[in-house]
Formats: sequence, structure tokens, C-alpha cells
Amino acid sequence: EVQSPRTRPRRASGLRGAVVVIGGHESPSISSYTIMMTYSSTPSNATWVPVTTMRANNGHGFAVAVFGISDIILSIGGPSGNVWLYQAGLDSWSELAGMNTARDYHQVAVLQGKAYAIGG
Repeated sequence: EVQSPRTRPRRASGLRGAVVVIGGHESPSISSYTIMMTYSSTPSNATWVPVTTMRANNGHGFAVAVFGISDIILSIGGPSGNVWLYQAGLDSWSELAGMNTARDYHQVAVLQGKAYAIGG
């Protein structure tokens, strides 16, 4: 089998095996309040650790993408069209320029250092 950059084994993301959970609802009801709390855990750590929470609420239907081998996560969209960047190494969120058109329930993919919002 021929190895190429696409087939060579590598890390899945720059977050070094961490699982990061962003957002959710306080209750299962449709009218529940959307929260933007952020937690992190690793397979070797059996607990969830709170990390810095976004300063704004992207609401429902936002999408999240991880930038390759960096420690960067993007939270994109929702009814507000906000774009937030999380830097794991600094444990900080920064607001970026918003989307040209707000959308929710879309997907985001990262290709060659650029994020693409699809659908919604």
C-alpha cells in the first residue's frame, strides 16, 4: 500500500485526545434555555473539567469545527451568525467577524486552513 499525506497515520486533532463539549440545554423541553458552558475531558481523566465559557450565546443549531493539528475550535452560526474561536492552549474565546448570512443546523468543514459552512 502506498502512503500519502492523506493515508499516513496522524492525530485526529490538535487537542491531543481531549473531548470538548460546547453548549446544550438545561432541560429536555423545547422551551429550555440554551447554555454555552464548555467542558473538557481526556480518556486518561475520568472527570469533566470546565473551561472558559463563550461570552455570547450562539443559540441553537450552531456548528463546531476543529482546525487540524492546532488547538483551535470554531463555534459558527446559529440564529445570531456569530463566529467564536477557542484557543485551548490559552483557554480563551475570541469573537471573529460574523457570517455574512446567519444560519443554523448547518455543518462546518475545515479544508487547507479554511472553514466552510454548508447547508442550514
